[in-house]
Amino acid sequence: MLVSNPYKPDPRVRREALALVEGGMPVEVLAWDRGRGYPESQVSEGIMIRRIRVASRYGSVSDFITSLPLFWLACARIILRRRVRVIHCHDFDTLPVGLLMKVFKRCPVVFDAHEYYPSMVGDMVAAPVRVAIATLHRMMYTMADAVFTPYPSLFHRGRVIDVPNFPLKSGAGTPNRPDRHGNFTVFYYGGLEGDRGVPELLQVVEEAPSSRVIFAGDGPLKRQVESASERNPRVEYLGWIPQTKIEQVLTTADYVAILYRPDHLLHLVAMPNKLFESLKFGAIPIVYDGTAMAKLARAEGFGLIVEPGSGASITEAILRLESNARLKEELRKTGEVAFEEKYNWSTVESRVRENYRRLLSSA
Repeated sequence: MLVSNPYKPDPRVRREALALVEGGMPVEVLAWDRGRGYPESQVSEGIMIRRIRVASRYGSVSDFITSLPLFWLACARIILRRRVRVIHCHDFDTLPVGLLMKVFKRCPVVFDAHEYYPSMVGDMVAAPVRVAIATLHRMMYTMADAVFTPYPSLFHRGRVIDVPNFPLKSGAGTPNRPDRHGNFTVFYYGGLEGDRGVPELLQVVEEAPSSRVIFAGDGPLKRQVESASERNPRVEYLGWIPQTKIEQVLTTADYVAILYRPDHLLHLVAMPNKLFESLKFGAIPIVYDGTAMAKLARAEGFGLIVEPGSGASITEAILRLESNARLKEELRKTGEVAFEEKYNWSTVESRVRENYRRLLSSA
């Protein structure tokens, strides 16, 4: 498996690797440790991890462009020395080297599209570059032997397998939500960006004295969130935290804000891991109307659906629910049952193994 992060671990990569190891298929992860802050090699949960230390600053497009080929070269050198049966490329930035190595190793390539890359980088680059990336993406993903993705509707060619972002069923923890006497906690984790609802959540804190908002993550609005936490004791900023800490906070939060605006293609169809994590840990997700998440929440009867871009709509929906303890508990329980019965990794892992076996038998 090739992944352009240091494997902290990446939850999706870990789940898929564990599914293969448990199916008797050895897995080695080649990870890009840009900050050189993790062990060069280790075995974790039966997964061999080898980290490639090519320095690159996060958030710097120029650094990324100049250092990515060096990461590819290091991956190629390792792959050429290995007996490889499948090359699994996580996200588009690892696919070029995977397809090149397919020629030398004569083995299948899996393209695992965590995100829809043309949409993800669209706002970061000029229009001609955006068009070039979209063209390359379309051309290259069809060269893979299989595409694993939580966005199957965005891929129209080749063998596309729906692999949703469902969490592992184990390790739900024990909810710790004492009676707060009318107060409530909203948890936001991920990119601190304007189109993810961060400004609206800061508005909620101002409008609802009974509210507390916990932020975790990094991004363009980091300083704004830090400033708000310094001024207002009901705003807490945890910085970038590991998955174990995220899960601890999820057991105490009343709500999880997953505010993807429907005017962005990827946001429109997104079904992020955090939606299902909120159900797993008994928190109520808050989502914007007009998205795939809102459609699912309506169909299953969980979550709060609010008007996109409106802090007032979020405040009103929460306060209305806070005044009805019975309905709040029903929403929470409905979400937990949906996770237990449908939206956990045990419903998906056999699909990953079956498709791998199909690839191996045809190689």
